[in-house]
Amino acid sequence: MEVSARYIYPPVGRCIYCGSAKELSEEHIIPYALDGHLVLPKASCSQCTAITTKFEQTCSRDMFGPLRIRLDLQTRRKKQRPKSLKIITFKDFKDKNKSETKTVPSDQFPRACIGLNLPPPGIILGQPPTEQINLTMMMSSEDRETKTYLQGNQSAVVLGMMDFNAFFRLLAKIAHAFAVARLGLDGFKHRIPPLLVGKPGDSPNTFPHLVGGDLSELTPESCLHVLDEKQILIQNVPFRLVTIRLFAFMGMPRYQVVVGEDLSC
Repeated sequence: MEVSARYIYPPVGRCIYCGSAKELSEEHIIPYALDGHLVLPKASCSQCTAITTKFEQTCSRDMFGPLRIRLDLQTRRKKQRPKSLKIITFKDFKDKNKSETKTVPSDQFPRACIGLNLPPPGIILGQPPTEQINLTMMMSSEDRETKTYLQGNQSAVVLGMMDFNAFFRLLAKIAHAFAVARLGLDGFKHRIPPLLVGKPGDSPNTFPHLVGGDLSELTPESCLHVLDEKQILIQNVPFRLVTIRLFAFMGMPRYQVVVGEDLSC
């Protein structure tokens, strides 16, 4: 489904991460800062909100911040939005001393988006849980705009920063919240929350086991974000799979998250 118009689901009444019924607030399935319009009322307690907000802000500011500003996506601090942005160019990307920083008006900053090309989740491939994963970074941009900053001896341009751990958490959180919205809190066995809000040592960092990608060739879509969910069989056991495509209009990757066993069967 295309994520464009605002839609408010029925209130959950419990925290979708820890199960608490105290101090509940609404949860944007895709972060508000990324123009998320799907809302789960009474779905996140104050403690879990503090945890998810931290990695959401890391992605929204460091990874997607310049693009958010360029696209004029929604913000609660409109007056604080910068009028200019910094671009760092390198003659030799391996030598940070050979860099140059330029300040340009925000409406002239390249419309560039960072993403990851990921293999499917390890659980789908029949692999055991692991922290190791093979990935490649990718960037989609308007070549004409980016090339204006790659003149002379410049060989690279920095248009955003990626925190891999925060981004995996963001994908996992979006998928879990969307599954709750579509299936109900008790419609599937939760695999994601312990990885997001559990105490250190409660579970291993096995995001690559549940979070991955779709390496098939994709074309840009005429929308900002796309979410979908479906049932899949893994070793004859029904699971729920959520697919996520952020900034689909820029041709960014489709991600896959196995959120847990399907209990609706």
